[in-house]
Amino acid sequence: MKEHKHAGMAKKSVHTSVYTSDVDTSRKSPVLNRADARYWSRPGRLFKHTRQLRGQAVADTTYSLKIAFDGKREQFNTGERDKVAAAAVAAEIYRTLDRSGWEPTLERYKPAKLVRTDVAKGINVDPTVGEFIAAAKSLADVGPRTMGDYCRSFRLIVAHVAGIAKDNTRYDYFNGGAGRWREQVDAVKLSSVTPQKVQAWKVAFVARAGGDPQAERSAKVSVNSIMRQAKSLFSVKEHRGQGALVGMIRGIMHLPSPLPFDGVGFHESQSMRYQSKIDAGALLAAAREELAASQPEAFKAFVLALCCGLRRNELDKLTWRQVDFDKGVIRIETTRFFKAKSEDSLGEVDLDPELVVLLREWKASTEGEFVIEAATTPRLAKSYQHYRTSRTMARLAGWLREHGVEDTKSLHTLRKEFGSMVAQEQGIYAASRALRHADIQVTAKHYLDKKQRITVGFGRLLQSSGAAPASVTTEPSPSLAAKASKQRRSPRKAH
Repeated sequence: MKEHKHAGMAKKSVHTSVYTSDVDTSRKSPVLNRADARYWSRPGRLFKHTRQLRGQAVADTTYSLKIAFDGKREQFNTGERDKVAAAAVAAEIYRTLDRSGWEPTLERYKPAKLVRTDVAKGINVDPTVGEFIAAAKSLADVGPRTMGDYCRSFRLIVAHVAGIAKDNTRYDYFNGGAGRWREQVDAVKLSSVTPQKVQAWKVAFVARAGGDPQAERSAKVSVNSIMRQAKSLFSVKEHRGQGALVGMIRGIMHLPSPLPFDGVGFHESQSMRYQSKIDAGALLAAAREELAASQPEAFKAFVLALCCGLRRNELDKLTWRQVDFDKGVIRIETTRFFKAKSEDSLGEVDLDPELVVLLREWKASTEGEFVIEAATTPRLAKSYQHYRTSRTMARLAGWLREHGVEDTKSLHTLRKEFGSMVAQEQGIYAASRALRHADIQVTAKHYLDKKQRITVGFGRLLQSSGAAPASVTTEPSPSLAAKASKQRRSPRKAH
């Protein structure tokens, strides 16, 4: 009989939290576990709680239960008057407890008690958007500019969700308009920012394009960018060895469940590959003719972007100490004025011999420590990106528009043109290194344009005179053209 000693005992799978109840029918009273509703249907398992009201004992109309688990004991009210239904709820409570632990179970079945306990501990149980952002700023291990981008994006979404008026006063940093707008947004309860409302914002944002395919594509790119930044405030992943941000914030305040972005997906990724619309050689010649003498600082920015592929912040704060004339390189390195976009952005940029000569001429005519001179001094540790050469860049952007470069970030277009030219001459790997990208996929996805014409040569077969078009310089594919010509001369056989 020893081998039957454990027959009929409840068993828990070692791989899952699913319970099975092996009932020994030879026994009068089968052994059941607490994940089985039949366990709670037995006498004494469920009861109606009695309380004193004005000196009289008054029993609840619904069934309750008590559970001891992991050294803790708690009473739950099932909310059911029917005992069978109450037993099913009791079993589900136990399964939740066993699967997830006490806190999620209390949050689901006894939220009022959890709130009272947290209030006693000084935990904020109903935070506003502003209180949440303040907590994120104090705990997130990211730079002030990055955190500023996250917060601006989230506030933009919250303003739409809360119906806060959107006008240009929110950009008024001098007369207090921006501050007043931010105060309105920060006063919104975080619990009111639900996934459904975020999804509605996402749909409305794209709908403003009015069915214009080009505008819709741009709107989807913007939505994905705004959401990606805002969602970073609710990160559930480790970052640089730091625990998940959401987990750390939960230690000081209650966060809604679900979180604002739970279940809200991104739009399909739009192609961001660069398509060149400029003649770099002609543009450089025009800049030398029109900018070199009249707007020398704008000309410097143009050359550093197109010929060296420097980012705006890199050339904005480039110092002469970073230019090695003997070695013929510019060193992108951390200085007291500049912090790189990432560690991969640090490195050396090779210079053409002619550009070294030009840089020597520039240095001889300047007195300050910066390559591009400006009256404004650098501002550090800001929540936004500050540029000391903003006025110079604005003049250059205007000049570029006049010469056909109509992109919003025209200076970055010059960097992309630089990357495409390097890739054409020396391959994508060389372009990735010249652009100082962390991943070659970034180079392929965003920066490269097809510079060479790719055709099969069928155009020759469409001409009656046989003369090749003067504008097409690429030789046709001999094999494809010959095959097509042969098929044209050979009559089809009758079947």
